[in-house]
Amino acid sequence: MEHEVSRIFRSTFPADFERDDFRTGAWRRMPTRPEDLKPLHPTMLHAFAAAARLEEKIGITLIPEDEDEPEQHFSYAHLYDRSKRIAAALQKRGLKRGDRVVLVLPTSFEFVLALFAVQRLGAIPCPSYPPAALEKAEVGLQRIEHIARHCDASACITTAKLLPLLGSLAKHVKGLHDIVAVEALLGSDARGAPKAVSHASDPAFIQYTSGSTGHPKGVLLSQANLVANIHASGQALRIGRRDAVCSWLPLYHDMGLIGGLLFAVYWRLPLALMAPTTFLLRPARWLWTIQKHKSTLTASPNFGYRACAVRSTAPSRSTSTPSSSSSRSSDRTASGRRRCFPSMASPNRRWR
Repeated sequence: MEHEVSRIFRSTFPADFERDDFRTGAWRRMPTRPEDLKPLHPTMLHAFAAAARLEEKIGITLIPEDEDEPEQHFSYAHLYDRSKRIAAALQKRGLKRGDRVVLVLPTSFEFVLALFAVQRLGAIPCPSYPPAALEKAEVGLQRIEHIARHCDASACITTAKLLPLLGSLAKHVKGLHDIVAVEALLGSDARGAPKAVSHASDPAFIQYTSGSTGHPKGVLLSQANLVANIHASGQALRIGRRDAVCSWLPLYHDMGLIGGLLFAVYWRLPLALMAPTTFLLRPARWLWTIQKHKSTLTASPNFGYRACAVRSTAPSRSTSTPSSSSSRSSDRTASGRRRCFPSMASPNRRWR
């Protein structure tokens, strides 16, 4: 599938980025100095465009909160095309290079589309999470309002369901002139999308803290920061072509956004994506998702593994626990998992 990519944009692709062994080949020559680290892509937009050239089966699978609903899968090619539609719509609404855009979206395909669409225009995404179910609406609104004011946002992208709740932001945030539902942006023609031009020095997004102990604090990450971190992580993990990612971590958090979503896009890996609420409702679904999708890379804070152990019955742990033979985890509590889930203690497993 050919995509419209500007000559300048395409000229910055590494000449060998399509070689068959690009993943395993990436760590055969481990750099010994930071200046020797050479990412495969200069920016995440380049990485997204490269991932879009893969076959249809490689992409993102969204795990529904309701276990009776089917999973949704979209290839990176499909997501790339749809992100161009949102970029075209945002450009028509006056969004321009350097503008800050607050993303108030749940874990969804729409989050992925909006993130890359904003970057395509040279604007700067500022991810934030929607008001949580267990927090007061005004507390969540105050947090989002603080982020919008702090980053000097000119636009906010949210969902049709959240739009009435966030409509008051424009009254309290000077310069915020556009609050739009992502559903309204998907109707544009992708052919009207601007050409992608991105450089390593360009801002990638502004990462905010959760604000649980005070006002959220933001850090501006460049595209160079992002790809260097992801590339170094991939080399440290020594990933291979058969790797796949599974994540339930929130996309406004650095580990969920960078270590989960963007890591999978950069290395062109399949991603099974689950919302944090889906995990919290039934933690064992995370393990079953790893099993079903043969995921080899996942991450969680300690409480995630503890939730799997405490909130699963003993019979289900001993007889029905997923037992993928190649799964690797970034947590250090492997011995605890093996005690709680004996069927996962394969002698061939390498835990991380």
